[in-house]
Amino acid sequence: MTNPPRRSLQEQYILSAKFPRLLKYETKFETSLLTYNMSSFRSGNPGIGIIREMHTLADGRFNASSKDRIAEGAGKYSIWATRYDYLRIAKAMMDDWQTNTCEGKYLKEIYQRRISNNRRQSNWRDNRFGGGKPNFGQEASRYAGQFHTDFSGLKGKNILAMNGYNGQQIIMDMDNSRIVVIAAAKSNHYDSYKLGFEPIKYGRIR
Repeated sequence: MTNPPRRSLQEQYILSAKFPRLLKYETKFETSLLTYNMSSFRSGNPGIGIIREMHTLADGRFNASSKDRIAEGAGKYSIWATRYDYLRIAKAMMDDWQTNTCEGKYLKEIYQRRISNNRRQSNWRDNRFGGGKPNFGQEASRYAGQFHTDFSGLKGKNILAMNGYNGQQIIMDMDNSRIVVIAAAKSNHYDSYKLGFEPIKYGRIR
């Protein structure tokens, strides 16, 4: 069997979010992906094949629980990473954005196509979040792919943020080369304004 074609750099961004547990199996990953998509692309419904495969067990049960799917080796919409990995990921994305690589162009495209999150924007001093402070996701008014954008007090700037489990946050100011990574154990139980907003806006904690 011939080796499948290498996936493009743009595809790596998209697929790493959907199938992170498969990335270490390079050839198998690409072969499986091609197999998943053949029927759905022929039918004119890209992605439907993947969705059904991700939600069907070997015995044919559809819409099985995440626990059962993972037990059979299915992908999961998350990744495991150390606090240093989060910083490396952010630095790689910023470098791509600033040097206009293929990945950088993709990030800029989804940023330009961002949409409203249709949610009332809070303010940085809001204290209604379980006794804690709002995070960047709760301060955003728009959404671009996996990224929150357009934050209170930071409008008109190319800033992208991601929220993770239990309060982890990555915030990137693409114009001023500023990155803030917050590692936490509990959402909203720290001051995102002091630890995140101030360094992004002013370059330091004031």
